[in-house]
Amino acid sequence: MSTQQDLQISIQVPATAIHAYDAISRVTEWWGQDLEGNSKQAGDKFTIRFGDTFVDFEVTDAQSGARYVWAVTNCFLPWLEDKHEWTGTEVHWDLSEANGETTILMTHQGLTPEVECFDNCRKGWEYYAAQSLYNLIVEGTGMPDSRKRCMSQFAFVYRQHRGDMSPEQMQRHIDDCQNWFDDLISKGTIKDVGVPLGSEGSALVTKNSVIHDGPFAEAKDVVGGFTLVEAKDLAEAIEVAQTCPIIGVGGSVEVRPVQRCQS
Repeated sequence: MSTQQDLQISIQVPATAIHAYDAISRVTEWWGQDLEGNSKQAGDKFTIRFGDTFVDFEVTDAQSGARYVWAVTNCFLPWLEDKHEWTGTEVHWDLSEANGETTILMTHQGLTPEVECFDNCRKGWEYYAAQSLYNLIVEGTGMPDSRKRCMSQFAFVYRQHRGDMSPEQMQRHIDDCQNWFDDLISKGTIKDVGVPLGSEGSALVTKNSVIHDGPFAEAKDVVGGFTLVEAKDLAEAIEVAQTCPIIGVGGSVEVRPVQRCQS
């Protein structure tokens, strides 16, 4: 149960509760455009970012036109001494409709006057909920934060071990690799699938000569191709690379950073 100490904002809009609820769930249209995940149904998880700031939410209750609850599972608020101050709090949206209008009561449960960010966070909620969300519901256009972050992108260079495999083992390995790629593509981690690289008819160009008939790595390895993936940092990119099936058959994945910014 919330108390009167929890931050609360009440909004009245000339719209149905269903319409208002739908607008709240379209988070990128009134709060922040840099969002990953889903925010529609109970069990959905999403992350919203404002530059270096991020908050991870899980939707724990989703009753269309009535009640909508987000639980904060993790956050990083760099301007605060306690950078995880929102973790463990909940954002409740309670809607009630009467006489052609809907009252939205937004309660940030756990955000009380005793916590460091209360005053600044209250100003933020007043802008995004009482103004931006209101405009989205009434006028069809919100005023979300439009900042985009510079994402780290990494080139994965695949080196296959030149070991012997039976046809059955090779097929299983190919299937494993395809499933791995499909999973990363579905998550949006892979930004460019790249292309496979052949080893026949290649050449190595140096200052003094051109050497034909590669490959030119160690005899046991062949550079099989590359992929461009996106991760928040090198450590996360390495975690992704470690799941590659190529490693399980004696190969390796070289991870090289490439900096790009989202448009």
